[in-house]
Amino acid sequence: MKLQNYYLLEDDTLKFSREQASQFAKNVAGDFNPIHDIDARRFCVPGDLLFAVLLEQHGIFRNMEIEFAGMVTEQSKVLTNLNPGSIHFVNAEGSELIVARHDEQSCGNSIFVEELSKAYVTFSGQTFPHILVPIMREHGVMINPSRPIVMYRRMSLSLDACSGKNIKLSYTGANFEGSGKKGEVSLHFDIKSGEDTIGTGMKNMLLSGLREYDQTEIDSVVEKYAQWKAAASL
Repeated sequence: MKLQNYYLLEDDTLKFSREQASQFAKNVAGDFNPIHDIDARRFCVPGDLLFAVLLEQHGIFRNMEIEFAGMVTEQSKVLTNLNPGSIHFVNAEGSELIVARHDEQSCGNSIFVEELSKAYVTFSGQTFPHILVPIMREHGVMINPSRPIVMYRRMSLSLDACSGKNIKLSYTGANFEGSGKKGEVSLHFDIKSGEDTIGTGMKNMLLSGLREYDQTEIDSVVEKYAQWKAAASL
């Protein structure tokens, strides 16, 4: 994945340019959300890139819970605070951006960490439309087509083994809770080494601006997303 191409580490400070973050989103994660476009007005660094950097810098543990607490932009200077049982990415003002809580048992060598990280990023990039649209259809709601807002909130990993090959993530189902215009969806997955399950995980997101499901409108959103993807791939 050559993750070092997508961030800069200077004097223990992480920095992300628009170009680096956008290229990671499109070329690695398959995430063509326009909020990651280089010229986006409300640009932000993909949460999957932050997660991958955290694992590369600090490794993985058998059990991890990661909370995405703040937005990272190209202007952010990300510092790391290490505490017993937790890793904190904070900005220059000390506000938390990511909090990773973990048990004491580290897990796997650098090759395993990279494979797992890449597998997660690949899985995460398939969230929309492949996974999220069927969930919205099932529950009769949809995001605002003119201002789709899906925010990464937290994730977790639990590993039974710390080695393996051909790592991939397999979607196993979802939980959805909605109240008015807001909703919360948790995607569950198995972590596989070949055909063997070596762990489980969860990805949680907040959905805003919910409204009644309309197939024509959601088809339009998916079509626009495909157009963004095609244009970014040129």
